[in-house]
Amino acid sequence: MKKEDLEEKKYQEEQQEEKKQQLKKEKRAFTLIELLAVIIILGVLMIVAIPAVTSYINSSRKSAYVDTVKELSNGAKVKVNEGKNEMYDTDTTYYIESAYIKTENAQKSPYGDFVKSYIVVTYDGKGYTYYWTGVDDAGQGVRGIIKSDSLNEDDIESDIKTGEIEPDIGIGNRSKIKIIKADGTIIDGTVRKNISEEGSKEIATSTSTSTSTATETATSTAPTTPQTATATN
Repeated sequence: MKKEDLEEKKYQEEQQEEKKQQLKKEKRAFTLIELLAVIIILGVLMIVAIPAVTSYINSSRKSAYVDTVKELSNGAKVKVNEGKNEMYDTDTTYYIESAYIKTENAQKSPYGDFVKSYIVVTYDGKGYTYYWTGVDDAGQGVRGIIKSDSLNEDDIESDIKTGEIEPDIGIGNRSKIKIIKADGTIIDGTVRKNISEEGSKEIATSTSTSTSTATETATSTAPTTPQTATATN
């Protein structure tokens, strides 16, 4: 083979090699652009989707919370029908600790373990009404006292402190409270305030409120006694 032919062949091979290298570079650059585009698209989708997914998950948990309360309420009805705790006093508001009600979900909400929770029961001489109040260790629950059968997702609140839930609210004009503990023992409670038979979503249970109410009551009743006594004499 002539020298010129060898040089021409070598030149062509070099050109082909250069084209291959150029194609590799172009292909590599195009892949990087694609990757960046995919990352950007995924980022946008995450920004849009995460709030929606979070909202859906929270809504599902609240729905499960409502179902749990209804299960506990049904368990309380069984206890009442058994008649073991003799809930026949129309002047008493009964607080049943959820742990006393033997159901699969007695100790758990979809957010965590119940730390202070009650099925509240009243009797009017004809039938029983069931309410719910409670909080779990994640701070999720119901601050007030709401009828179990009307509880819905909007009633479930967050950031509730354990001290906000106390078995000291009388329903209607009932003047007595009895608390049925997890082990079945019954203790007497004290009525701090009363709410209507319909229940209440917001109930202040702070010590300061209780102290203030007690002070006002003492102040208002103090002058009444001597006046009554004078009138009697």
